[in-house]
Amino acid sequence: EGKDTDRYILKDIQENVRIYVDGLEHNTYKMKLYNTTGISYYDKYGQEKYMSGGEFIERTVYHDDDFSFKIFAEEGYDISEIKVYSKQEKSGFRKQLLPSNGVYTIEKASDNCTITVENTKKSVYSVEIRTTSGAKCLDDNGNVINSSLTVNHGDDLAFTIALDKAYNHSTPIVTLKGSINTISPVDGR
Repeated sequence: EGKDTDRYILKDIQENVRIYVDGLEHNTYKMKLYNTTGISYYDKYGQEKYMSGGEFIERTVYHDDDFSFKIFAEEGYDISEIKVYSKQEKSGFRKQLLPSNGVYTIEKASDNCTITVENTKKSVYSVEIRTTSGAKCLDDNGNVINSSLTVNHGDDLAFTIALDKAYNHSTPIVTLKGSINTISPVDGR
C-alpha cells in the first residue's frame, strides 16, 4: 500500500498544463544478520562471505526483491540442527526460514528484518580406546576407561596407560586409528 505525500493545488488554470513527477527512489530495507558464534553468512551462491565487526551484518535489499543467503559452520561447530528466523521490524512478525538447497530466502522484502540463528553447537567427537590384554587405559582420576568417550571440538583428552605386572617392562605403542603416527607420552616415561 502506498502513502500519500503533500497535497498540491494549481490555482486558476487557464491553459494546458503538463505535470511531471520525478525524483522517486525505490524503497530499500536493511537485512540485519545477527552475528552468531559458530556460523558464517554467505551470499546465495556460497562465494562471498558477509563480513562485519559488530553485532549485525547489514545488507540492503530493494522493495519486493528477495534476499537470499547461505549459512556455513565455522571450524568445530555443528549446524545440523539450526533454526533460522526472520523478524520484521514494524510488525514484529517472526517467521522460521527453511532452506531450499541450502539457501535461506526472505521473499518480497517490504520491511527491515533481523535474521537470527539458533541451536549452533560445538562439534562432538567420539574417542574409542582399545587396549590389548595386559594394558589398561586410565583417566586422570585413575578410573579405567573401557569404552568410547565424547570430546568437544578443541578439547584435550589426557589418559595414562597402566601395564599389568607381566608387561611392565614394555614400551607401549599408541597409535590413532587411520593414522601411521604414534603418540608419545607427555612426560617421556
